[in-house]
Amino acid sequence: MAKVLVLLSTWNGMKFLEEQIQSLLAQDIDGELSILVRDDGSTDGTVEYLRSLGPIVTVIEGRNVGPRASFFDLLRLARNENADTYALCDQDDVWDPQKIRRAQAELADGRPGLYASALDLVDEALVPIRTYVHPGDRSFVATLMCNYVTGCTCVFNRPFLEQLPFPSDPEKVIMHDWWLASIATIKADIRYDRKSLIAYRQHASNHVGIKSGMAATLAKIRKAVTYKPSVTRFDHARQLRTAMQEQLDPVQRRTLERFLASEHSPIRRSLFALQHVSAIGLQGAMRFAAFG
Repeated sequence: MAKVLVLLSTWNGMKFLEEQIQSLLAQDIDGELSILVRDDGSTDGTVEYLRSLGPIVTVIEGRNVGPRASFFDLLRLARNENADTYALCDQDDVWDPQKIRRAQAELADGRPGLYASALDLVDEALVPIRTYVHPGDRSFVATLMCNYVTGCTCVFNRPFLEQLPFPSDPEKVIMHDWWLASIATIKADIRYDRKSLIAYRQHASNHVGIKSGMAATLAKIRKAVTYKPSVTRFDHARQLRTAMQEQLDPVQRRTLERFLASEHSPIRRSLFALQHVSAIGLQGAMRFAAFG
């Protein structure tokens, strides 16, 4: 019987958590589902609620480190858990009953693989906003400039997890899902599903949301003028180079070095973005060229 392990990070999630858990328990899968939770220091009854659900849920209590570090901890813990399929999960979404089954079908060939998908963006009351489909491709060069996966859509198999390297300095990785996407462009088959099977809540307490379109681009430009991020795409790329140097082919190595060489040069970034605009879309290219 196939075993599915859902990797869930929680932090003061009681407002929406029960809806998410019920959608996990309603998954129509051919196999056995269990949930591994790392709680990121909740104080609102989240841990008590999860423990009331019985043995299907295992809860690890941790200190508050934020979603990136929390999910990296879960990925490390998952290596010690016997499962065929692993699915990342946020605390405030709602999954379609076919979400995992559809991913399982895409990963059934047994090759190391990462599945990700489009999302149905919804408000707090689950009222639809729109569907988000990543506009670019899943190439190595595209993933240097932008992330094509959203963590809560990620499903991967045991072979992918076993070969997954961890960054030497996780604090220099933009997000855990971007790391998975980066590794998958080099070492695994990527299955991107343009059909959404998840209601992805957009609300004030989201750690990470999705905004796109020209208005979002202008907002990001305004933010970039006054805000210097603590972690950049170039920091992320250097972690990738350290972890994957031996796995990169010659073309990927040259591309990575050209990308890193553009860090402090708007002209070089513009030339790089122009060459690869089809891989990430015009708005993504404009953002990268202007601000890196």
